[in-house]
Amino acid sequence: MPDLDDLPLRPIASVIVGIFRAIIWLWSEFLFDTLGWKIGWLVCRLFSFGKLPDAGFSGEHEATTLTRITVELIGIATLCVTVWRLTVAFDL
Repeated sequence: MPDLDDLPLRPIASVIVGIFRAIIWLWSEFLFDTLGWKIGWLVCRLFSFGKLPDAGFSGEHEATTLTRITVELIGIATLCVTVWRLTVAFDL
């Protein structure tokens, strides 16, 4: 019985795995950079009465690294807590 490495399936499987890795990478970029920043920016602006962060709504590339990480983590945490609370509220 031939090994999987001997069959022509290995290059095909390698391409499929590469495509899935690219999709996962794009999704993580979208999730953290876009959703995390936008939701975190709104939450930070709400709780700081419009003072923080200094960068604009679409200005995540203008912010410092620490600001970006903080705002994006706040955004992701807010998203997770909201989904969890909705799940509990509607018994899903």
